[in-house]
Amino acid sequence: MKQRLLLAPVGLIACLVLSACQEGRYAGTGQPATSASASASASADAPAARVAEKPEPVTTPVVEDFSGPAVTAPRWVRGDRWMYSDGYGLQVRGVDGDITRFQRLDDPGQWFTRHGFLRQEAQSATAHRWVVFRSIDAADALTLQMRRPVVFTREYTSNQQPRVHRTSWILEGRETITVPAGTFDTWVIVMRSRNAATNWTGFERWWYSPEVRHYVRMEYRYGKHPVSSRVLMDFSPGAARQASLTRAE
Repeated sequence: MKQRLLLAPVGLIACLVLSACQEGRYAGTGQPATSASASASASADAPAARVAEKPEPVTTPVVEDFSGPAVTAPRWVRGDRWMYSDGYGLQVRGVDGDITRFQRLDDPGQWFTRHGFLRQEAQSATAHRWVVFRSIDAADALTLQMRRPVVFTREYTSNQQPRVHRTSWILEGRETITVPAGTFDTWVIVMRSRNAATNWTGFERWWYSPEVRHYVRMEYRYGKHPVSSRVLMDFSPGAARQASLTRAE
């Protein structure tokens, strides 16, 4: 009799729970069925919402970033003077607008002109050279920038004979070096040139110092000659710049 009385409440509770589940008042998680249905509905709608919020494809063209360190060709002054370890010497003899004329001190019969970094005319011991065509304007090479080499075709006459060279100027980086003239913070600049018809090649690597407006060290090779180098022994600024510095003091 006691067993029947104990079982009765248990059976009653079981019936009540079953009835509640059938009516939707309980879910397996113990939450109301209406909440579970709402969650399921929200989950079903979520993918559609994400698709609707997806941004449109970017159509703006990507431009390569060439920003970085840069060096600008100097503005030379008449009288600027450089002496090098191999006896090579230069002096600025004149400045006409963007064209600067240099004369060799160790051999005054030799001279050349530059527009910024690029040569325009030159008289060596054996030939007169004159640039008659350049595929870029010389002003395009007044500033050299990292990761942006200046490459161009240069046509010139050498003793009235035409020559065609493919030339490049590249800014490689910075380096602090010590030479007899002192210690300088320099830009490393490389010039390479090649004549496709004769396979002649040449290069110059400058350790260029804005402080002295020229290279303080250079490695170079032209044609079949061995690699050579020179370092700066002394630099004297031009009279006009020296007077300007004196007035500033």
